[in-house]
Amino acid sequence: MSIADLTALFTEELGPDQESRVIVVLLEDSDVLHNVLEAAKQASIIEDFVWISIETKKGGLNLARTLQGTDVDFFLVRPETYEVPGFREYYSGFSLNKHYPIPDVWFDEFWQHHFRCYLPQSSIPLKQLFPDPCRGTESLTSLPLSQDTFVYHTVFAVTTVAEALHDYLRRYCAHGDAATNLEDCGGDARQILWREMRKLVKGPPVNCIDGDCGPLKISMGYQIFQLRKGKAHHVYQQVGLWKDNALALKMEDVSFLSGVKKESVCITQCQKCLNQLALNPEELSLPK
Repeated sequence: MSIADLTALFTEELGPDQESRVIVVLLEDSDVLHNVLEAAKQASIIEDFVWISIETKKGGLNLARTLQGTDVDFFLVRPETYEVPGFREYYSGFSLNKHYPIPDVWFDEFWQHHFRCYLPQSSIPLKQLFPDPCRGTESLTSLPLSQDTFVYHTVFAVTTVAEALHDYLRRYCAHGDAATNLEDCGGDARQILWREMRKLVKGPPVNCIDGDCGPLKISMGYQIFQLRKGKAHHVYQQVGLWKDNALALKMEDVSFLSGVKKESVCITQCQKCLNQLALNPEELSLPK
């Protein structure tokens, strides 16, 4: 739907007599979310509701810019992620002549896309994409990278697997870290290795048989942010975390423009969604 169509829909459906005061937006596409919020602004309803949205990319500048100039209670939920220690220092030392262990072809392609220029001396000059040649003065210090949301998850997963493998070799293999293959560690080596890795990543299996049992644990949670109006644009303020099936919300850090904390009140029967789970997709007119 276009912004104009969404504006008309909001004007018709979300008038002053609307009892609901919270809008939940489950959109991963930032462009579509931008259109929804722009339409809400044009329909003059964006400040009348509390908004809850999801985000898959950590850089929320586009969202902050969209909300610029508005006084709105806006909460955002995104996969738990943090800055990787040493990440910025590691990549900022890379240059065209110094980027080991990244192959030249890969790094040249990255360099041209990042600085939007082509490398005349490269084996893959991207002149059709970027007509301007690189000047040779580009650096990752002057134009830094933004850490992708899932860099943290990738580093966490790799280090966890390496940790589990190291621990497994020391505990179960006769030659320890010097083992050259899993056959050195017994006939059921692969099954034990899988179990050990699973424990570190997700917690022990529910139906384990070795006596080392425990509840299934989710290693990654979801951070909850409130976007606060700043001098230039809205800024992120973390107010909660959902992890291991528990919600920790710092209510003292949650503030509303009205100055009054909102109380949620159930005004209709709340079992509809649960009932729908038992229906076939065809009955809901949804894709399978």
